[in-house]
Amino acid sequence: MDDLEILLPECGFSTLYKNIKNQPSKFECIICKTHRIDKEKCLSMPRNKYNMKKREVELELINLEKSEDKLDTILEEPDLFVDKNFKEIEQILVERRENLKSKIDDYYDDLKKRIDREKKVRINRALSHSDLFDPYEVDFSEIRSTPDFDHKMNVLQDKLKGVKYRQNGINSMLEDYEIGKNFKLDVSKSVSVEDFFGRIQDGNLKVKFTEIFLPFKTENDVKFFLKDRILTASSNDPIIRLCFKTNGKCIRVFRGHKDLVNSLCVLSNETFASGSRDKTIRIWNILTGYCMKILKGHRSSISVLKLFHSGELASRSADGEIIVWNYRTSELKISQKVDPNTIYVLERTLKFTITSGPSDKVIKIQNIDSGNNLKILHGHTDVVTCLLILNVELLCTGSYDKTIRIWDLDNADCVRVLKGHKEKVRLMNKLKNDELVSVSMDGEIRIWNVFIGSCLSVVQNDFGPIMPLEISENNEIAIVPFDGNITFWKVEFEKSI
Repeated sequence: MDDLEILLPECGFSTLYKNIKNQPSKFECIICKTHRIDKEKCLSMPRNKYNMKKREVELELINLEKSEDKLDTILEEPDLFVDKNFKEIEQILVERRENLKSKIDDYYDDLKKRIDREKKVRINRALSHSDLFDPYEVDFSEIRSTPDFDHKMNVLQDKLKGVKYRQNGINSMLEDYEIGKNFKLDVSKSVSVEDFFGRIQDGNLKVKFTEIFLPFKTENDVKFFLKDRILTASSNDPIIRLCFKTNGKCIRVFRGHKDLVNSLCVLSNETFASGSRDKTIRIWNILTGYCMKILKGHRSSISVLKLFHSGELASRSADGEIIVWNYRTSELKISQKVDPNTIYVLERTLKFTITSGPSDKVIKIQNIDSGNNLKILHGHTDVVTCLLILNVELLCTGSYDKTIRIWDLDNADCVRVLKGHKEKVRLMNKLKNDELVSVSMDGEIRIWNVFIGSCLSVVQNDFGPIMPLEISENNEIAIVPFDGNITFWKVEFEKSI
């Protein structure tokens, strides 16, 4: 851009862009020096504006060509290119391991020397009591031959002192010989292998967490819809509203429920479900506003709706009944009752049913048809509160033990444990690039890269427990605390240069 020719006003002379880019807003003509130039007006002259925009396009084309050439080179041997870029961190891992191994070996040698020194001291000290090696005997004949009773008692007392003295000496020797069993290795339970070895982080990625102000505050539930709209279930009436996200303008209303709507669930770009205190679930056409189906079966107010990976719709009512529906045909597929005051988490894929009950610290993966246990995942030390299938390979589970575990669904192995929350983990959801969002009971929000196990960002809040946690395709987060005052956040990932 610096070598671009810029036409100067009034005098008609030209100069290069580099000669005026750092000039003040008004400056003396650098060619004829007979008039003053308004820099903004000069650069806004049609010819200059066109040439600058054209040069901008040309420069971008050059950058694009370089990027395309680079991509073509990478695509010739993509594995080699990726391996090359990971080589540095892999080398760091090797060096870190070797360094720690060396330090561990040195520390081990030092501890071993201390033990050897202690053993030598104890042995030498025990051997120094040579007077105790010979058997100790008490001659009672001397006492029996003495007729004086008091004298006998005095002699016995002296003998007793001698026995006790020897016993104390032998006890001391035994302690020296047996002292080793009293030594323990004090291992800190608070230090994990990750803390000790280190964690991998994307040092080029920054997370920007910005609170945004949308015109929705006291709702029972909200759901993002498409890029610019939002569905709301009011806490004041049984009407569902489809609104523009930015200004709150209502586009369409959905009427039919006889009581307040507690839960919404987007099923597709054209349909959504609503669960109400009137004990029914309604399936709506978003485009027309018409109710397509009414699902009946619950005997109490419906509190939660969830769309499974299997395409089925699950509902839970206030009395603890869980129903799984084929909402397309209105078929009630599964009905089970759990304690309404406990946590029971459920997920279904095309192959599996995944559950964890109110007193369980394990996750059960069952055959979706037979219900037989295929795998049981052990690791959490307290109740499991939430499940999230991250992709076809990974399952995320959150627990009251304040951790999140990442499981390989194929082999049932726990591949990673995410630690950081100071309170019980209550909710999880994912962003569009599979970053994990977790919320704990104190309202803390964390964003994780589950593949390398690093926490990318933390936001502290003071509004306490949240229910639910919604995420849009634009990485906007809606959190609904128990008081119903909805807060929205925008998550942006920035590459540092």
